[in-house]
Amino acid sequence: MNGSLTISARDKRLLYWTALTLFLGAFFSFFLLPALAAHREAAAALATAEQTQSEMEAAIAQADAAAADAADARTALAGKSPLYEPLMDSPELDALITGLTLDHKLSPLSLTITGITPPNVTGYVASASAGQHADANGAACSLRVATLDCTASGSRDAFAALLDDLAEHHPAIQLVRCEVTDQSYLTPGGGVATEVRFAYTLDVYMNDEGALLE
Repeated sequence: MNGSLTISARDKRLLYWTALTLFLGAFFSFFLLPALAAHREAAAALATAEQTQSEMEAAIAQADAAAADAADARTALAGKSPLYEPLMDSPELDALITGLTLDHKLSPLSLTITGITPPNVTGYVASASAGQHADANGAACSLRVATLDCTASGSRDAFAALLDDLAEHHPAIQLVRCEVTDQSYLTPGGGVATEVRFAYTLDVYMNDEGALLE
């Protein structure tokens, strides 16, 4: 009995196509499918990144537009009246009141500032309706940012002119208390002179800038 294996041409072709099919199946399963999946994941990640970038660009553009609108509104607000002022710190308030006192020929004797608002408080401006303004719902939009206790000496007319100046040019600084006393003293020549002293309290109010812009 002959034990040799004889493969016909037909069997050879069948083995060839079987091997080719197995090779293509393995290639497709182990190489092509993972590559296609990775490509789809990369495409999805790219689409997500592009969408995120578009949303960020839109948010930045919206923020820029809002900032520009706010700047335009502040410019328009300032253009309506010179009475809209930013928050002032203690040295600025001291310089303002002391300067006005001297401008009106009064002698400043003392000035104490309490309750000054920290400089990081924003969104409030001085206005002609300081301490009185209300929003559409009737809620108060003003904020008392400081209290000044002052004493000065001089004439009654000069003090009245100081108050008129504050009311006309700095309406956010409002008089809440005033005591007037006459003090007599001897002059070097032996005469008697009378000095008028004023002890007064000023409150500084700011209004909600957003309410004023509405």
